[in-house]
Order: sequence, then C-alpha cells, then structure tokens
Amino acid sequence: MSGLFKNQIRIIDSILNIDPESWRCLQAPDFPFTDYAFLSSLEETHCLGERTGWTPIYITAWINDRLTGALVLFAKDNSYGEFIFDFGWAEAAYNAGIKYYPKIISAIPFTPATGSKFLIDFNCSRDEQALTKQTLLQASKEFVHSAGVSSIHQLFIPESEISFFKSQGFFIRNSFQYHWSNRNYENFDSFLNNLTGKRRREVSRERSQVAEQGIRIEQLTGAQLTQSHADIMHGFYQSTMDKKQGFEFLTGDFFRLIFETMKDKILLVLAYHNDQPVAGALNFIGTQRLFGRYWGCRAQYRALAVFCLR
Repeated sequence: MSGLFKNQIRIIDSILNIDPESWRCLQAPDFPFTDYAFLSSLEETHCLGERTGWTPIYITAWINDRLTGALVLFAKDNSYGEFIFDFGWAEAAYNAGIKYYPKIISAIPFTPATGSKFLIDFNCSRDEQALTKQTLLQASKEFVHSAGVSSIHQLFIPESEISFFKSQGFFIRNSFQYHWSNRNYENFDSFLNNLTGKRRREVSRERSQVAEQGIRIEQLTGAQLTQSHADIMHGFYQSTMDKKQGFEFLTGDFFRLIFETMKDKILLVLAYHNDQPVAGALNFIGTQRLFGRYWGCRAQYRALAVFCLR
C-alpha cells in the first residue's frame, strides 16, 4: 500500500458545507438515501435539528482537497424515528444512573433501510478503500469519547459488514425485515404460479376486491411527477401519522423538494376513486432494489393497502 495514501479527518456538521460534486463520488448507486439530494433535502426543509432531535455529524476523510470517504452520523437526544427500539436500554441506563442520551447513531433518518455505513470514493483501490473505512470508524470512536456521549449505534448494517463491526468491538443486535425478491419472474402471473394454491387465491381475491370497488391504480416517476403530487403524498403521510399518533418528522417542503430533485429515483403509486386520489405509496428507486417508504389513505377500502404496496 502506498505510503502517500493518508486520510485527513474533518468533522462537518452539515452536508450543505460539502461540495455536491465531491459527494457524488461517494454515493452508493443502489442506496438512494445517501444521495446528496436526499440528505440535503432533510436539512434544507428542517426535518433535522432541534425540532426532531436528529443533529447531523459527517465524519469525512480527505486527501488534500479530495473527499475520499464519509460516515453519516447523527447525535440523538431521543430514540424516535429510528425503527430500532432501545427505550428499554435507555430506561435501564437511567435506573442504573447512567446517562444514555445523547447517543450517536449511523442510520438514515426515519428510514429503516439496510445499506453500507461507509461511503468510499469509487476511484480508490481496494486497499485504499479498506484503509479509509478503518480510518473513518476509528475517527467516529474518537469523536464519541471526546464528545462525552454514551455510545455509538450502527443501525441496519448489511450482512457483508457484520464481521467487520464485530472485529472492531461492536456488539451485534439481531433484528429482521421482510424483503421481497424477484426470482426472475417473467410477469405477475409467473410470480403467482410460484405461490401455494391458498396464497395464490388470496392475492387474486384481493386484487379483485380492489377492482370491484372502482379503484384505479397509477404509477408515476420522473417527469410525470409534479408539485401537486408532492402535496398529495404529504397529505397521505400526515394521515398515517395522525392514525398512528406519530410525530410528523417530514415537512411538506421536504416532499416538494425531493419531488423536484429526486424525481428520477421516485416511484409514486396512487390509487384513485371517482378520479380523486384516495391512497398513495412513495417508493425510492435504487439500481437493483425498490425501497417502499411512506403510505397513507383518506378512506378505508378492502385490500387497498396490500395492493398499493405490492
């Protein structure tokens, strides 16, 4: 390994202080949530900061003025919006006289999506990437100690990185998600034919129920998306938060901004009844994966939630 390859660490409190073109060399092509557009939209529209308790910390690695790697972290004074529920840990720490908050997490805000924790310049060699990865993690540990926070949590790490974090002294907490995989199905009927007879009949019945109620489904992406669609989806998001008595982390401005800056990475599924949008699901597009994120409806229809999310 070349001795000239030596990263300098800079801790930056806002992605808006990083050149977008430099960041694009780091972006994971199949993980849209680390795109500059997504992270900057969260900051610009006040979805981060004091209002939500998510404070950005970007551990970045540089060679001279070239950005070679980054680790996206957040300081948290609560455990909301993570989808990993550690309230029991926080309570146990409190009862033991241990200060649990603030803590540091590496995760995408309000997004339980699995993706690499390390963003590395794809122009670096394999050895250089490994060194940058090690340097970033060590810098994050040093930051935790210097800032006096209780702990650092790496959430939703990919299976390929588990052994690395184990080797660095992290405790592994197992969880699970349901993922659907396309096993080279030629079409939807091909998928149905791989199900058991009972499941195949259930899916067919649900699809028939949607059609019988006069529901029309529309899929929109790219130039098809408008600011009006953003407002509609924000309304659905609000309805879901109201029904679940959840906190509205995402603002209307956030939806309007990503529908402008990320339209080619968005798939919006809308359900219409009497030509009025009654439900919607917002998905983000990777190169190999589709990430379903937000869903909402204005009225109750049989099987509609299942249908829109398929």
